[in-house]
Amino acid sequence: MTQFPHGNSKSKAKLTTPYVRTNPDLFNEIREKDGAPSTIFRKLITEGPTDLIRHLVDAPRDMEQVSNIKKNQRRSYRSSHDAFYSTIDLKAEVKEFITYYRLFPNVVVFGYLEALVTKLRAISERKDLPNQILTVDTTYKLGDFYCTFLVFMETEFEENPLIPAIYMLHERKLQDCHDVFFREVAKLIPELKNPQKIFFVTDDETAIVNALKEHFPNVDAYRCWNHVISNCRRNLASINIGKRKQQEKYVDNIYSLIRASSKEEYTELLLSMSVTWDKVSYPKKIEFVHKHYHLYN
Repeated sequence: MTQFPHGNSKSKAKLTTPYVRTNPDLFNEIREKDGAPSTIFRKLITEGPTDLIRHLVDAPRDMEQVSNIKKNQRRSYRSSHDAFYSTIDLKAEVKEFITYYRLFPNVVVFGYLEALVTKLRAISERKDLPNQILTVDTTYKLGDFYCTFLVFMETEFEENPLIPAIYMLHERKLQDCHDVFFREVAKLIPELKNPQKIFFVTDDETAIVNALKEHFPNVDAYRCWNHVISNCRRNLASINIGKRKQQEKYVDNIYSLIRASSKEEYTELLLSMSVTWDKVSYPKKIEFVHKHYHLYN
């Protein structure tokens, strides 16, 4: 149902409704009540006058009005409107998401969705489902902060959708910050201490890899294929093979190496392919990426 603008509105619509001001005493009553705006609104509507004329004045207009009154009340209590203080305020209000907050020596805000973490723990222990891939990456930069997140694969579905469940905002990309991340992850998912069907995939960033080794020494970890290819393109450009068409041969070769089913097949492919490579582009070392070989050894 669309509401018509009231009599004091600047709207040019011909149909208007008379403006009826809410009783100021009701505002004070809303401020004194505890609970969610929806709960307060329903209670006041139920307890309001039965007379329709008095109900317009002595009952809240809608839930948005109640929400705005409570929001302005919280703002008036704040000692600061600084972004850091706002995050602390958010942590107090949204207790089920932000669980760790640190200001010094580097800002770190850790949070997670409890329902998704519970789901991850449940499917990771099931023997009838495929192996679980946990992806950790620092992809986004939000203003002055980075965002690191953990994504898991929902293996109950054939499509295996990727679902982000754990997040961390941090000021700098240091191992100290990632230590916080993996320490909190270890608390949330104790099954990772002795994993049977779980492994990590990262971008091979040193800070992440070292922190991962520290907190999950028994979990296998592999480099993300996309980052392997992007590193390849960057290295090719550094030796004057910068055109995309020139790079495709090398990229295709690397994909073939990655898909090798054994180390012997990998070695044979590497020998045959390297003959066609430019001499300056021959890699000093190409890691063999296969489920039976640990990437970080």
